[in-house]
Amino acid sequence: MPWKFKDHTGIVYGELTVRAHAGKRNGGHQWECLCNCGAVTIVAACHLVSGHTRSCGAGFHAVKKNAVTRMPEYWAWCGMRARCKSKDPVYGGRGIKVCERWQNSFNDFIADMGSRPSKRHTIERIDVNGDYEPGNCKWIPKTDQSENTRRTHWILLRGEKMSVAKACRISGVNYWNVMYHINKAKRDPQESFDRARLS
Repeated sequence: MPWKFKDHTGIVYGELTVRAHAGKRNGGHQWECLCNCGAVTIVAACHLVSGHTRSCGAGFHAVKKNAVTRMPEYWAWCGMRARCKSKDPVYGGRGIKVCERWQNSFNDFIADMGSRPSKRHTIERIDVNGDYEPGNCKWIPKTDQSENTRRTHWILLRGEKMSVAKACRISGVNYWNVMYHINKAKRDPQESFDRARLS
């Protein structure tokens, strides 16, 4: 019984997306594939199906997989995509997405973001209501990230917009005392923020 031809067009194998049939070689079918890094390569069907070939072999793909997965930037990339695929009301559940360029390629992500400045840094969106994309992301210390959420209270201190937590650290004022007055003012619009004495 003759072997049935299988069309692999459009199927994704690892970092490769099959684009078109590229003829036969040594009795086996070859396929033109587009790698996530942007390179085009020809791969035998048997190598795609078996998992022998998962990328074009260029750039970061030339590094052994276990070396790439030890990179903290790689795990930041994985975590970013996982958050947006989830139903978490802070991320995927409210429509926050990863741009197509970063969703499909760790290479492009690292090219745009660069390496983390230190172990204390994590990826952060500048506009918390915006997507993960070039121009809206930066590496910041984890302590600063915890202050940049939709629940963060922002104030002006000496003409600079900052979180209440940061303003309290600068001014030497008790954070919980300030939050007491802020929450009280929310309940009673006539309550003045002057008691916080942050100016």
